[in-house]
Amino acid sequence: MGVAAMSAILAVLLRNAAAPARRAARRSTQLCRRAAGFPRQALLAAGLTAAVVAAPLASAPALAMGAPGQPKTGPGGADYAIAATDIEKKVFGEGNGRALAFFPRGAAAKARPVVVFLHAPGAISPSWYGAWLEHLARRGNVVIYPLYEETVGAVPYDEMTGEALKGVRAALAGIAAMPDVKADVSGLSFLGHSGGAIIAANLAALSGRDELPPARLLFGAMPARGGAEKIFAPPLANLASIPPKAVAVMLVGDRDSVAGDRGARQILTAAGHLGQDHRLIARAGSDNHGLPAVFYSHHAAVAPNEEWDLAKIPGAAPASANPAAPGARPAAGKAAEGAPKLTPQEARQQREEQRKRNAALWRVGYEERRGLAGFEGRTVGAGNYAIWKIYDLAMDTVTAGGDAMTLKRDPKLYDMGLWSDGWPLRRLSVETPKPVVHKDAQEVSQGAPAAGGAPRGAR
Repeated sequence: MGVAAMSAILAVLLRNAAAPARRAARRSTQLCRRAAGFPRQALLAAGLTAAVVAAPLASAPALAMGAPGQPKTGPGGADYAIAATDIEKKVFGEGNGRALAFFPRGAAAKARPVVVFLHAPGAISPSWYGAWLEHLARRGNVVIYPLYEETVGAVPYDEMTGEALKGVRAALAGIAAMPDVKADVSGLSFLGHSGGAIIAANLAALSGRDELPPARLLFGAMPARGGAEKIFAPPLANLASIPPKAVAVMLVGDRDSVAGDRGARQILTAAGHLGQDHRLIARAGSDNHGLPAVFYSHHAAVAPNEEWDLAKIPGAAPASANPAAPGARPAAGKAAEGAPKLTPQEARQQREEQRKRNAALWRVGYEERRGLAGFEGRTVGAGNYAIWKIYDLAMDTVTAGGDAMTLKRDPKLYDMGLWSDGWPLRRLSVETPKPVVHKDAQEVSQGAPAAGGAPRGAR
């Protein structure tokens, strides 16, 4: 290799100085290994030539590529017709069965879709998802936010679905008495994050038993795995009663070290009666092409906004201003006056049931506080906007009469935006679960990668 070739190699070395440090170091190491066997005179001559070629690059500033912001229009976009200050925030129900409702102020010109938003256990305050809730309400939706627990560790996992059901019913009844809201209850959208996705699936199943208006869309963002051994989350109910026309979409992140895609597969397996054209797994891939990097972890759906804190919503603060301390167990309480006297055996059984409940509540509180540690310090960014876009697109598709295959064929689903240098973010990949088959009397779900998305692990 001659002097000209060496000049080109050294020019590449200088140009890489403006690139991110990790890629520059990797490329420079490879090139230096190739140049190790050249004579010193050839290297010096090539260096003089390269200096002339690369001189303009030396004065160029090193700029990191910026992540995309919120789209201006379309699904997930900022083209709101409603101001953030024109969102009503109401409280319905009582105790653990309370729910909040968010909707645009004033009379609606047309029926508004209803979104039931289920938070992760422990993330009680809507401030954890305030930016997303505001986005949904400003798009013209009626958002119902069941609290299903007054404070952290107040409700056992197996009772959370029941408390959420009370809240949704109370909110629907309260909204029905407000004709200006014009909530469209012909089909509900159930949206849940982490353990909230399990509760959302359980509520969707109850909607098929006339407990609630029918489910139109079930959307899980980084769903947890329900009720398995050593997994602390709400148990998953029998989902065979989910209305057959409903569409189930599960979004998972490639950096989810808590649940991976196991929760998504568990839910879609239990809802196998919906068929291939009504179930979909979407996988978001992280990208560190620029700064800040975009990571899809288990907590990627968290979108804090302190203006949506419970304390700032009239009547929403819990009755107990002081949440239970970590490790605290609830008191057993006294028997109601006039209650029949218990036999010794009944008294022992009652004490044993109370002991088990106290232990369950202690465990729930511990797990919820541990999970909330991952919520701290998060800011709204490109990952949130992509999640909002995916959900909005799924909801628009289903509202228009489409199914999971319609969504899968939409090219907008895979586009995750551009870095500031024009380089595309890693594309979304999707998977259509194969029909549920029976093996050893157990239901298992298989999946085939979709041709439209990028393969797992690829840029």
